[in-house]
Amino acid sequence: MIRPQFLWLAALLGLCLSAEAHQVNLVTARVALAGDRTVRVELGLKGSDIDRLIGAKVYDARQDTVDPAAIDAAKAAILSYFETHLAVISDGTACPRGDVAILPDGDGVIYRTRFACTGAGDIVYRSSVLTGEIRPLAMSF
Repeated sequence: MIRPQFLWLAALLGLCLSAEAHQVNLVTARVALAGDRTVRVELGLKGSDIDRLIGAKVYDARQDTVDPAAIDAAKAAILSYFETHLAVISDGTACPRGDVAILPDGDGVIYRTRFACTGAGDIVYRSSVLTGEIRPLAMSF
């Protein structure tokens, strides 16, 4: 006879195993400040996360790689996502964003740009990439 405690434990384990969440796969995040107050930002995201975030199909799970042609086709949507979820601010004003590169990188996508900040105050990097939440990181230089 099976004890009721074992049935309860088995039911709980079954619920836990079936409630697995999507793992966020941020590959790289680099933020560098130059002496002229230019902020270089490079983010590398897994292709499957790009697909989930913007509804694209740039990642091929069977090949574990991204398709460069699909990235080119989705470039406007990828840029729009990053423009909405990433900012560098100085003295309460958004720093102008420079040219942007969206590059395939094996199983991921690299986003690269520079921000030209003016003023003498703190520089704040804000990102809600992958999280949906704004998480400020103040960098005083």
